[in-house]
Amino acid sequence: MKMRILYPSYHFAELHTHINHDQALPVGRTVVHSSGLGDIGAYATDRDLSSYTGFVPEGDLARYQSSVSATDAGSALQAQGNTVGLWVDSMTSPSAERFKVAQWAYCWQESVFPWAGEHNTRLCIELDAAVPYCDMYGGAISYAYVAIAIRDCANQTVFWLQQSLFDTRGKRYRLEGIFPWAEMNSLIALGYFGGKYYCSPLPKTAMLTDQIWRDWRYFGVSISITQLLRVIASANTRLGQRWSGNPEQYRLELIGVGPEVCTEGTGGFNERHGRIGMKIRDLRVSLQSE
Repeated sequence: MKMRILYPSYHFAELHTHINHDQALPVGRTVVHSSGLGDIGAYATDRDLSSYTGFVPEGDLARYQSSVSATDAGSALQAQGNTVGLWVDSMTSPSAERFKVAQWAYCWQESVFPWAGEHNTRLCIELDAAVPYCDMYGGAISYAYVAIAIRDCANQTVFWLQQSLFDTRGKRYRLEGIFPWAEMNSLIALGYFGGKYYCSPLPKTAMLTDQIWRDWRYFGVSISITQLLRVIASANTRLGQRWSGNPEQYRLELIGVGPEVCTEGTGGFNERHGRIGMKIRDLRVSLQSE
């Protein structure tokens, strides 16, 4: 098997210079990103977040943790070594945006065309993860996922491909399809760990679940040329797009991995809230071919 590393496992020496909140991702730099949570880098914190994220950094906690609040409440981030902890608490968010997001994220500086090589080349994404805590109120929903952005360089169209590993909506949301994404003025192809339409599970991967867990589980997924062409065909035939049929034209732009709360539901705004914690270890991206 041939392998080319596109994103090696990253080592965080500290957290605070890696925080990126409510703005575009920087190019060529690993960040811990948030959106809709407020200034999550405002306070270095020595709070014990382990009951939420399942992760306890070693040494000076304030060097490896930050929060939107100086108190024991509010969304928070952790990063040390090859591990990131993410705590999303929409109850303390100042934003009216319905999506509350935290991610381990990276945007490629170099031009990466994963499907421009041999025909059997697959883009592979691997990580270890756990979702130790989740509670929702008023019909809010939550999920955790791996998402990548891909650009059709023939017409400069960007779309998203997202694979869920946790979803509070359970088995009924084992969804594979492509849909408009109004907030990003784009399209998003949705799938899940265990699905095989747009992505395929790698050997020994864990699958999508709606049950929280604390132990590390391995998640691995691959996207072949055939599956990329399937996404393109879905967009062109179902949604009237005119994307290129040449897989060599498609560039990998960025990756984001983390939990999200969507504050939709039947209750009033102040009643629709959720909290979710996640830890991620050893995120890596590669090209593999036989």
